[in-house]
Amino acid sequence: MATLLRSLLQNQLMVPAVEGTRNVVRAAKDAGGVWRVVVTLSISPMVPSPGWPSGEVLDERCWTDIDYCEKNGVSLAYLPTPAAWVLPSQ
Repeated sequence: MATLLRSLLQNQLMVPAVEGTRNVVRAAKDAGGVWRVVVTLSISPMVPSPGWPSGEVLDERCWTDIDYCEKNGVSLAYLPTPAAWVLPSQ
């Protein structure tokens, strides 16, 4: 059972995630004019961030406001993780 689960996770989740990320990086490089691609596991490292200007695109400067979360009882189960910056020139 564990082997089957491991195989399913690898084939159904990991391979598509890695290939999808590679496709995005390749497309950004091919498009030209892209300076960086910021990769995170989810949007959780970026929200909530109530101090971020409304309507402004989230980027590497926007991280979850941990003080806000602690004061308002928001779960910190997904603490901010460092983003992987992939330069299209690499």
